[in-house]
Amino acid sequence: MKIAIISQDAIRLPLLPSTPKHKTENGSTFSMKDKCSRATALGQRAQHMAEVLAEEFDVTVLVPDLNYPGEEYIDGTLLNFKTISYNWFEANWKFSKNLNDILINFDVVIIQTTTGTGFKNVSYLPKDVIVIVDGWVPFLVEFPCALLSYEKEEVRKDYWNMCVPQYVELMTRANLILYANDAQGNFYDGLAISLNKLNYNTYQKLPTMKVPYGIEDRYPLNKKQTNGKTKLIWYGSIYPWYNPFILADAIKDMTSVTIDFVGVEHPRFKKLYKTQYREIFEEFGSINYITGYNDEPSEMLYEYDAGIIIAQDWLENKYSNRCRIFDMLSNGLPVIMNEGSPLFKEDILQPVLFKVSSTNPKADLERLCGSSNELHVTKEFFYTIYRELSWSKCLRPLINYIEEKNNA
Repeated sequence: MKIAIISQDAIRLPLLPSTPKHKTENGSTFSMKDKCSRATALGQRAQHMAEVLAEEFDVTVLVPDLNYPGEEYIDGTLLNFKTISYNWFEANWKFSKNLNDILINFDVVIIQTTTGTGFKNVSYLPKDVIVIVDGWVPFLVEFPCALLSYEKEEVRKDYWNMCVPQYVELMTRANLILYANDAQGNFYDGLAISLNKLNYNTYQKLPTMKVPYGIEDRYPLNKKQTNGKTKLIWYGSIYPWYNPFILADAIKDMTSVTIDFVGVEHPRFKKLYKTQYREIFEEFGSINYITGYNDEPSEMLYEYDAGIIIAQDWLENKYSNRCRIFDMLSNGLPVIMNEGSPLFKEDILQPVLFKVSSTNPKADLERLCGSSNELHVTKEFFYTIYRELSWSKCLRPLINYIEEKNNA
């Protein structure tokens, strides 16, 4: 089986030493590393999926031309899958001949439900191509939040009216819909029923499958000692569905807690931070923050007692599955989140996730941080989680599904 995974963003491409330091695009110059090897959650999931599936199938990751340095600059010996580029702008909410010419060579196509790139092409693929839609980012609840970057309601409305029908076409075409947590499973069961995927043949099971976001084995060999205070980290970029303001306000007078905001300005998505979130750091001068991206976060994360992330108390939070939580868990860090996250209901994660109020987190933080032992993740329990959430284990049901289709 030949499998194409459409990545709608950069993946972590290993660049050769001969790679130019900069890339010119539409008259602007960018860091080649920023553009072509620093992945957001979208690219990270696509790459993890490719690495595991490539152990049993012929896998190619389609990388946007915006984020592709050229095959001659990629160290292919470090990848167990192939990569090719496609025209991102041509395929963004449009049918792309370039992408179509690529996809017709594959038996299985996997696409995430973000950015709209590839939606039309995949919706129109021949019926003998197996279409797997990876819905770990639930488009319908995240997209209206993402549109908040447009101030004018008329613009947001026009985008919504253009994009949602394309999403519905894609989900209707899907042979299989993946989800990452149980709340998302309920969401997609309801969507599948509304799209007439329930019938006389599907009364036992809908075409949905749970594929959680996996974790990696980066448990610290030597945990660095803190200075007596509980040291927290907000790790990752700030987007409209997050609420760093209430967190900054909660900890400004707490003497037992420190917090560092690290990587809040993603190298490819700087505008949102600069226009909407910089003020929190200017207003609360006692907060430490690092805007830059860290390619090797493990050593840095070992310095902290716990991660923390506060989201808006919106519908998006009810169905979210945040990649950064799993990044921190991979490094042995427990994570503090506000109430409402569906991950609190995932049994395997309950002992390492800690809940605080969405409206007044200060009292909960004082209680949690007053007992550093409560926030500790033992090595034994980390490996209990890892056995259940390694990428190989998470993707085994998908591998079985593809093998069954291949043998049918």
